[in-house]
Amino acid sequence: MSRLIAKADVTYALQFTPYDATNPLGFQSAAQIAGILGAYPTTTVMNAAIAASRATVPLIPLLATVAQSGLYSDLSGKPLLVTQTDLSGKLDKIGDASNATVVTGPGRMARPFISRFTDEYRVADSGADSTGTADAQPLIQAHINEAASRGARRYLLDDGRYLIDGADLTVPTGVTLQGPWSGVGDDSGSAGIVGRYSTYPGSLIINPARTVRPMRMSGMAGVVFRKKGLLAGSDMASIVSNTMNKTGNAISLVSSGDENDDVHLKDLLILGFGRAVLSDGSCRLSLRRIKFDCTHGIAIYHNYDWSQVVDCEGWPFLVGHSSFFTSALRSVSSTSVVGGKRRVVTSTPHGYQTGWPVVVGGNMGVPAARGIWSITVIDPSTFDLEVGLTGALMGRPQGVGAAATTGGTITAAIMVNGGVAYQCLAYDWGQFTNSKSYGFAIGFDVQESGNALLMGCGSDNYYACGGWGTSGFRIMGTSGNASLIGCQSAAQSTAYEINTAGSGFDDIHQMTSCTSWGIEENHIDVQSGGVAVNGGHFDNATSLGAMFRLRAAGTALWMANTSGVTNLQMEGDPSRFRSSGGNSVIESKTVQPAFAALGTTQATASPANAEILYVAGSSGANAGVLLPSVGYCLELTIINGTGANILIYPPSNGSINAGGLNIPAIVVPQTSMRFIQITPPNPSSSASAWVTIGPI
Repeated sequence: MSRLIAKADVTYALQFTPYDATNPLGFQSAAQIAGILGAYPTTTVMNAAIAASRATVPLIPLLATVAQSGLYSDLSGKPLLVTQTDLSGKLDKIGDASNATVVTGPGRMARPFISRFTDEYRVADSGADSTGTADAQPLIQAHINEAASRGARRYLLDDGRYLIDGADLTVPTGVTLQGPWSGVGDDSGSAGIVGRYSTYPGSLIINPARTVRPMRMSGMAGVVFRKKGLLAGSDMASIVSNTMNKTGNAISLVSSGDENDDVHLKDLLILGFGRAVLSDGSCRLSLRRIKFDCTHGIAIYHNYDWSQVVDCEGWPFLVGHSSFFTSALRSVSSTSVVGGKRRVVTSTPHGYQTGWPVVVGGNMGVPAARGIWSITVIDPSTFDLEVGLTGALMGRPQGVGAAATTGGTITAAIMVNGGVAYQCLAYDWGQFTNSKSYGFAIGFDVQESGNALLMGCGSDNYYACGGWGTSGFRIMGTSGNASLIGCQSAAQSTAYEINTAGSGFDDIHQMTSCTSWGIEENHIDVQSGGVAVNGGHFDNATSLGAMFRLRAAGTALWMANTSGVTNLQMEGDPSRFRSSGGNSVIESKTVQPAFAALGTTQATASPANAEILYVAGSSGANAGVLLPSVGYCLELTIINGTGANILIYPPSNGSINAGGLNIPAIVVPQTSMRFIQITPPNPSSSASAWVTIGPI
């Protein structure tokens, strides 16, 4: 510990250590003090001190005559003018000098004397408005710059709300902007920010044309970021307005060199912006426990040295706790195409307004129109889908579809964000750990990035409309060697999407113990590249696509030790399920998907050449499959994905279930059957005996 001692007339004030705990007054002995002050023979030591445990620099009078007037300097030569309280009087007795106030020159802000000997500054001492009505940026910026120049390490954002309006706020190198928010707060109020986020302490209210820029080796913690102009959220119109007008970047780490490297951000709440955090060109970032409700969440571009995103969460905080998200949901009576636009008629008055965004899900029966659309209201129960807002983002065109449909649901887009929760581009060795997204068009989007690692991450979506063209996880472009461990995807159109043709890395990605459920279109969609799946659970068949989909020649899927693959669906011809001459594998079995059962006799039946056959097509009713004739395997599973019976023929002069030579078994539509060879073929004959287990 250190103590600041001074002479009664304040000729000198200087710091010294160590501290003698045996002294009842807490001061060093006179002999110790005399030794320390030997270099100042004119100083007479008083039995007086102030408690300044973090004192860092001595105060030295500019001149004897000036010193008597109370004007002092620190070692940098900047003047200190004692005001309000006579500092010499304060130092003449044992006690605390924290009530003494000093200014650093004419027109400068006043602050406690004791703060000159600490590593903390407080925004309350800056003179900035704390009500959020007047621009606080100039005074805060001047004050935090001064804190940095004097070696302060923390700048405390007190219990107030501070408007950043006229210019960006920069957090200087080496300083942490520390607020009081700890992830908890008042959760009362009818909706949105009423009685909730507007009262949170330590808030920065930011003009969307401005941003906060942390510099190298700086940080922010415990701060709430709110976009200026958010409405109260007390009715549907204001909630929709907040959703439609999410603009600007709350935090920007855009660098052409290293000026924004090594920044740490933690325990932040970010509401109402176009993007929560944008990093471009910055490296070695640490982003932890950041909660956000923005169109886009955390984007990390051109990061060529390892960074981490840990325990972050994207969720509709501005509306999710209110009743409005359920009241916005409408049942659809019918839809049709009128004048080239999809017209929707609701079962009850919709209450929507022209220009509002609505969510169209697959359960409305128009897959081409899935996504977010702006609307034109025709009458209280009718509106047209006007402009598709998410098609390009999800890599597919949005259309109105051709057929008239009935049924399904539609809702105002207040529970969803039509953007990307977590995105990385040219991100080397990046990590996302235990981070979650809800209600985004894309949960995790890995673009042109090598060796990305996603562990324990989850992507969920708004269930009421079914999948609206969304993706839980996407590995895209030239990304290579991505690893997903223990990730979860639910209520999406596609759970996991791989499209990495032409990767400069190894474009075979890894999925370990990943799961998906409530998926509308594809559990795993491999458009190019390949993925090896080890363990995991894929819970349901899909209504619009396939559980596992390989779209192009050269794509590959390996699976082992998976569970919950019910009503297995595969899409793709056999060549699409081979990579470097190998087949895909499910539970260690060779798969030939999209198999065509042809022929209506044993002689014309299609020969089985894999351990699992998914029969996706046939030449008609009772089309045939011929079991292997010469010991190809001892066990074979056939899945009938067609609408007709499939006849399974034994090899020539063979039998199934002792039913007689050459008599076929039947696999009825949408079931599967396992065939086990119990008598090996005679070397001089192709005859063999098989039994069935199933349907399975």
